[in-house]
Amino acid sequence: MTNHSKNSFNKIINAPEVLVLVFFFANWSAICQMIKPFLVSISKQFKDRVAIIEIDTDKNKNIAEDYRIYRVPTVFFFKKGEVIDRIENIFSEKELIAKVLINL
Repeated sequence: MTNHSKNSFNKIINAPEVLVLVFFFANWSAICQMIKPFLVSISKQFKDRVAIIEIDTDKNKNIAEDYRIYRVPTVFFFKKGEVIDRIENIFSEKELIAKVLINL
């Protein structure tokens, strides 16, 4: 999992070979801190099929505005540059894994 700026964001979400999860978060959010271990687990479990990037909405307001992020945490699922799904607010690791499996 890595944190990216807008400069590299578009290149990464257009990766043709993997499902890209974009985790929009804020450091001040306790819920976001609770979700981060879920993403670490998913990155290990699906390491060759899923890429996960983090976007700090406070530091990257332009990206958050482009995708109309109104609450954190929000996870977008991209395939070949297209948003195919999203999950937001409070969610369990089980729910997140189910979304990954559906979208692979």
